[in-house]
Amino acid sequence: MPATKRNYKVELNANLRIPVVVKDSVTKQVVDLTGYTAKLQARPTQDITSTPLYIDAAVGSGITLTDPVNGRLDVNIPKATIVELTFKVAYYDLTITGPTGTDRILEGNLTVSPGVAA
Repeated sequence: MPATKRNYKVELNANLRIPVVVKDSVTKQVVDLTGYTAKLQARPTQDITSTPLYIDAAVGSGITLTDPVNGRLDVNIPKATIVELTFKVAYYDLTITGPTGTDRILEGNLTVSPGVAA
């Protein structure tokens, strides 16, 4: 399943919510995510090993399978995490892992916008 490319602007003093509906790239039907896990990683460059931002589907970690039967999940990055980010732009990908393996479903850039208000 090829990843969809999407870039997101991350407001420094706000929460970021990314709703996702996973669809099969061939049939265009939603993928039943029952039993799946998901994770998001972001890095300032695509070729380094450190991961400044890692979010997964563990309880309280930031990814919620909101309606797995209908392919829905939410990525939530809280303000407390965003204010700790040290990059201005990062490359990210969102992967799901299920019975048939791991698929990258979303990729792109996260651009941090510092704003002027504290």
